[in-house]
Amino acid sequence: MSDVTVTLQGSNTVTVTSPTNSTVSVSSAPAPGLTITTQGVRGPKGADGTAASQGATGPAGAAGPTGAAGPTGAAGATGPSGPTGPAGTTGPAGAAGATGATGPAGATGPAGAAGATGPAGAAGATGPAGADGSDDVFSQDYVLNIPDEGGVKKSFGKYLNGDTVPSNGKTAVEVLTGAFVDIVDPTITSFSVTDPDYSASATTPTVTLSWSVTNNNAPAGAALTIVIKRKLTTQSDSSYTQVYTESYSAGASISGDTTTNSQTLSAFPTSGFKYKLEVTDDQTGTGTITDEDTSQASYNDPGVSVSLDRVTNSSFTDSGTGESDTNREVGNNDSDITIAVDRQTSGVNITEVRLYRSGSLIKTFGSGTGVQPGDHDYTFQDTTISNTTGVVTYKAQVDDEKSDNDSSSYAKESSNSLFYMNRYPLLLVASSTALIDTSSDNDAQDVFDDASTSNGHATLYDGTESFGSSGKDLITESDSNSISNYTYIIYKASIGDLLNVKQGGSTGINLTLNDYADTPADMWKLGDFNLENSFGHTDSYRIYRSVATKAFNPSLTIFIDD
Repeated sequence: MSDVTVTLQGSNTVTVTSPTNSTVSVSSAPAPGLTITTQGVRGPKGADGTAASQGATGPAGAAGPTGAAGPTGAAGATGPSGPTGPAGTTGPAGAAGATGATGPAGATGPAGAAGATGPAGAAGATGPAGADGSDDVFSQDYVLNIPDEGGVKKSFGKYLNGDTVPSNGKTAVEVLTGAFVDIVDPTITSFSVTDPDYSASATTPTVTLSWSVTNNNAPAGAALTIVIKRKLTTQSDSSYTQVYTESYSAGASISGDTTTNSQTLSAFPTSGFKYKLEVTDDQTGTGTITDEDTSQASYNDPGVSVSLDRVTNSSFTDSGTGESDTNREVGNNDSDITIAVDRQTSGVNITEVRLYRSGSLIKTFGSGTGVQPGDHDYTFQDTTISNTTGVVTYKAQVDDEKSDNDSSSYAKESSNSLFYMNRYPLLLVASSTALIDTSSDNDAQDVFDDASTSNGHATLYDGTESFGSSGKDLITESDSNSISNYTYIIYKASIGDLLNVKQGGSTGINLTLNDYADTPADMWKLGDFNLENSFGHTDSYRIYRSVATKAFNPSLTIFIDD
């Protein structure tokens, strides 16, 4: 017997009992926790024991009843056949046996030639159309009962809680289609047409039409078609005629699409064109959506305005109220006039421009005298005003081709542009001339003409009745501190006498005023003299003179009040 070898695996305990004279070997060290027990070799078999002796046979008992026959044993093997005996006489013919199974069909012979086609029979009547999907239909409408839960709003397609689902007489497919497909009309988000230019002659302008349309049935594959129609604004809606059409691909919306259209306009057109946009899609149940816009040529009056500048500035323009183009020294009445014409309708030309002063026509710019058909500035210097005080007003009128066509007196009239001659000299003058109360106007005129900012304070004031509630400050110059010069105060006589003259400003030292040649006095009132300013205006002026020469230090404020 061969040795037995056992290979140990795992951690179980394995016991091996080997045959006599056999050897047990372990192929590897036992796993941790494995115990191996080996029994000793088996000893030789001992000798058989002695058989027991048999006792004597007893007498036979009576035969018992026959038991039931046992089952038939299996048939024995058939013996060899004996020799065949002589043939007997032929017996009568037996009955015919059953027909045997049909043999396999033979190969099909070649097909014969096709016979002529007989006439087609009449078409049978079309059977009734079958129902879509299931033939089962709902027998009623249903009110949807799916309340909100936990802030979640529920719906069945387009139907919300409480809506009635129109299901009566419909199949399930029809109800689902109605719930999840909501066919609505497209939306026109914009439609516009540009305006043509207005013209004094017949024209054929081209206008641009623009439109945007939202395809609300785009998920269902709807395709949009637009049609544009046109009529005169004076015609009824039945006069619309088609001028443009366009079809768009399925599912597309329209954003900022455009086309152009030419119009025929008469000279000075009084009517325009109205355009209508019609939008349809190819989904069952939608309608035609429309929008309209008018293309109208518009006439706008030309713009016209008048501005003015004084030709000469007053020499008395230092600090104080001074002079401006609209508020001038009396007599300063010469003006440079500018008429600005702005044509607002490019197709209508300017034909004449007229300038009026205080309602009287003083200048016309017409054919051959500088009129321009478009925008232009017309200039004119007005030096013919006779008055030297008060207000002077200018206005301009413009004619154009439309006003001429309409027999209008003018196309546009400007607003008034004006200036005032309301400023009078107020002088603090240092002069060597010794005026007295009986001096002539010519002598006083020499002092007046010497006035300048180099020898005193020469300014203008804007009133004829007073210097104002706060009086006036006049500033001395170096000439007032000369032993050769007297200091004079000259102003419009209508204001009246001076009440206060203070050296050093409104809170300074009061000077004594008196008539010439009364005493005591710091300054004498000499009286009124007729004096002419540099613009030829003569007025009565009151004059005060310092009693002594070298009366004031330079840069000293002399305050006067009436």
